[in-house]
Amino acid sequence: MYKTNPCPPFASVSSVVALFALFFVFVAVCSAQAPSASDWTQFRGNARLTGVAAGALPSTLSLHWTYEAGDAIESSPAIADGLVFVGSAGGDLLAIDLASGKLRWKYATGSTIGESSPAVAKGVVFIGDLGGTLHAVQVRDGSRLWSFKTGGEVKSSPTIANDVVLIGSYDMHLYALDALTGKLRWKLPTNGPVHATPAVVAGVVYITGCDENFRGVRLSDGRALFRIPTGAYTGASPVLDGGKAYFGTFNYEVLAVDLHARKIVWEYRNPEHQFPFYSSAVVLDGR
Repeated sequence: MYKTNPCPPFASVSSVVALFALFFVFVAVCSAQAPSASDWTQFRGNARLTGVAAGALPSTLSLHWTYEAGDAIESSPAIADGLVFVGSAGGDLLAIDLASGKLRWKYATGSTIGESSPAVAKGVVFIGDLGGTLHAVQVRDGSRLWSFKTGGEVKSSPTIANDVVLIGSYDMHLYALDALTGKLRWKLPTNGPVHATPAVVAGVVYITGCDENFRGVRLSDGRALFRIPTGAYTGASPVLDGGKAYFGTFNYEVLAVDLHARKIVWEYRNPEHQFPFYSSAVVLDGR
């Protein structure tokens, strides 16, 4: 049986508006140099969640602009089509001009946007809210394309692969929706809230969860391929690189899973770090 109070409370980072501006300094400079290569279209940049940008940073950073959102920002921005997309605690999805920092449009979700970061594909931006709804919004004018209601809070960020939008919910399910219509393709039940963002490679969806399992699911039909017990709650999202998945747990460790052998191949613990790993890893050049 799954434990009551499934995941210990996640750290709430009530990011003030200024923090969004500081983060933008990093991403905007990359994008200004190579917009097509450096678009950051979803949480951690791509469906493998590697967290690595394609653009090169200049030797000196300078503030390009700031935008007063008026509410806390807990998630990360996405960059695409010359716009910066970010959600606020007031429930607004904002589209801000990348060059000028001026607001193009805002879309009201009707709820609070927490840790769910926007994702953009084919002229549509997707974001979840704490009311349990995933919203699909037209990039061109901020009008609603569709919305899908889950049974719990959505803190997971959407991942897009092969015209499918994947999202986790605190109703203990992973959902796969048609990106164009919002129709349910499939849903996978788990034994705890799905806090983390799913990662995808080679037609397989990988997800960590508060039920102490790491799962592989076939993207096309939602068939469960494997389940590996991790021995701890996991709020961090998996990072996929070189045939392995990497993620931290609430047991103060980082795990590496061989995706072909479907087993944990190593564990890392820092004796000086006795806190859960909330953040997701960054993988570059095998490190």
